[in-house]
Amino acid sequence: MPNVGLRLREIRVKAGISLRNAAKLADIDIAILSKMERGERRFNKELIIKFSELYNINPNELMIQYLGEKVLYS
Repeated sequence: MPNVGLRLREIRVKAGISLRNAAKLADIDIAILSKMERGERRFNKELIIKFSELYNINPNELMIQYLGEKVLYS
């Protein structure tokens, strides 16, 4: 199972949204988003919700995965 960052990257690419635009819409630095998508930096709950809204997807799937990773890596 891919991590939350990889899953969000897949969704972003399928939606045709560039990394630069996604970072701008989420009001975060492009380098930080890039690291998050690669799994080098973790998302927080607020960003999971924000990206779910931006990509127009149900946040429950991502939130379950996020919480699972949080437990796994804590």
